[in-house]
Amino acid sequence: GGSLAYTRTNEKITLNDGSDGVIMQAMTMQPHVPVRDFDGNWAGPTTVDGSSTWNPVALALQKNNRLLRQRIMGNFYVNADFLKYFTFRAEYGFDASQNQNKSYIPRYQFGLVSNDINQMMHREDHSFFWVQKDYITYHQRFKEKHDLTVMAGFEASKSTWNNTTLIKKNFSSDQIFVMTNDGEFVSNSGYDDSATTASLFARANYAFDNRYLITATVRRDGSSKFGPNNKWGTFPSVALAWRVTQEKFMEGTTTWLDNLKLRLGYGKVGNSNIDTYRYAAAMTAIQTPFGTAYYPANLSNPDLKWEASEQFNAGIDFAVFNNRLEFTFDVYKKQTDGLLLEVFTPGYLSASNGYTIRPPYANVGKTQNTGIDFALNARPIVTKDFTWRMNLTLSHNKNKVVSLNENSQEMRGKIDWYSEFQSATLITVGKPMGVFYGYVTDGLFQTSDEIRNHATQTGAAPGRLIYRDLNGDGVIDDNDRCIIGDPNPDLSLGLNLAFKYKAFTLDMFFAGDFGFDIQNHMKRQLLSMNYGNLATNRGVDILNAWTPTNTDTDIPALSLTDDNNEARFSTYYVENGSYMKMKYLKLSYSLPKNLIKKIGATNLDVYGQVENVFTITKYKGLDPEVFSGVDGNIYPRATTWSLGVVANF
Repeated sequence: GGSLAYTRTNEKITLNDGSDGVIMQAMTMQPHVPVRDFDGNWAGPTTVDGSSTWNPVALALQKNNRLLRQRIMGNFYVNADFLKYFTFRAEYGFDASQNQNKSYIPRYQFGLVSNDINQMMHREDHSFFWVQKDYITYHQRFKEKHDLTVMAGFEASKSTWNNTTLIKKNFSSDQIFVMTNDGEFVSNSGYDDSATTASLFARANYAFDNRYLITATVRRDGSSKFGPNNKWGTFPSVALAWRVTQEKFMEGTTTWLDNLKLRLGYGKVGNSNIDTYRYAAAMTAIQTPFGTAYYPANLSNPDLKWEASEQFNAGIDFAVFNNRLEFTFDVYKKQTDGLLLEVFTPGYLSASNGYTIRPPYANVGKTQNTGIDFALNARPIVTKDFTWRMNLTLSHNKNKVVSLNENSQEMRGKIDWYSEFQSATLITVGKPMGVFYGYVTDGLFQTSDEIRNHATQTGAAPGRLIYRDLNGDGVIDDNDRCIIGDPNPDLSLGLNLAFKYKAFTLDMFFAGDFGFDIQNHMKRQLLSMNYGNLATNRGVDILNAWTPTNTDTDIPALSLTDDNNEARFSTYYVENGSYMKMKYLKLSYSLPKNLIKKIGATNLDVYGQVENVFTITKYKGLDPEVFSGVDGNIYPRATTWSLGVVANF
């Protein structure tokens, strides 16, 4: 048997996120500037400097960035039974893709902002992945109560990928988006890479009287991403289960209790998700007056090995009232050892004459995740004409860094290119991964007496942010930074509701994360007069900025300079990100069978659906559903309305 699938998409890509994206440009564009001027040309800012804003509509429509994706996936298998209890199975799967990206920036004039040099980029990406699995399964049931299944096999896979990119400029026309002899050469680049894996695996399942169950598995995985010292890793797992409802002492509960199962498990898995050949020093070519030369692209680490995660879990499955009410409850503890991370190196080891040498990967430290998962499936109402079904999932996870190579070490990460946000996240022992790191603010200075009684703070003035002197040395400086937020949610929720009345069905899905923080980068850009220029538009909250007659506010006084360095990362830019969303709402109607059978259909439904219906949150940004708690001016998820028909013949 097998399956084969082909997809093809051709889309126009719009620059959505970041400071130069459509969203941020729309917010900072001067509000009096129209989309087009009286002559029908694209309008733009009336003043120009290095921080001028582009017309966001023109930005979206004029830049021609097309991405053509083609992908074909296949999976094929063959089974063969032999010697009564044995089955041989061979599987082969592949995934091949080709992407073509053509990006063209024309000459343009958006008000006083202009571009006189057009440019085109043509990029081709190809990838191919294949996997081969061969395994033998032995299965036998004996003496009525014993059931044994043993499986052993081999797996091999290979991924290859390559890229070619060509950039040219100064084309004679802005209407032809083809790489020809026209234009001036700018650059060309490319790469060709591959990775392979090989695995041996075995699994045994044993059940006694359908009451006591055990599963044991072991894998021996090898990856080309690691050197000969540590190419292979061994990853075992075992799971135990007890179906309590199959015991004789539970016979009196069969009228209401359908299932009660207790579970215990342990497993170890490996991770090799890093770039290829990082165990060795790859070489990069450069052109010199004496010809082509080479320098190390990265520092080597021949002892690099698999990242390993061990997890212990315990759970219970429970079902009552003819399975009308089912729930599962799991607790787990997961510990990841030997994290695959790039390590910090002194500057003299990582750069040479302006050419960057990437630091080595190493197995750095250990992290721990503990959590609880709960799932509830219920059918509260089931009648002839009306049915109500619901599915609720709740997840609580806490992670922390258990150790680093040196427990006093701190690993800091950037949020944005902006210099004051370069050390805004922190990885340190005893704290969750990626917590926010910065200054604590205590409102605004109101009087000169408050300033005199406060620690020395350069730029302090009435209406300016107060920074807390955490170490008590009487000076506000880098030593007063601390952990000021956690982007990891305390609770994640998913809720499906389905109501069926005769031929009508109403489905809805809610999702939410609670108890986490978001870094609102947009606040830095919209509520600071020293960001951009005087003509840059601001957020409406700036109308409530502090003045001697408007002191009951948390918006600092307006200033064209930043003497108080309020651009520094602080709690002023951190907000509660908790939210609840209705992800979709769908109403469908099933046409009567006696009507659709005339066209040969066995089932025909018509439906209307709304996606991203609403969001409940106190977060002041556009969308609280962001990656790692950082809102980099992302394009908000659009509300989508659709109508459709589903037919079976």
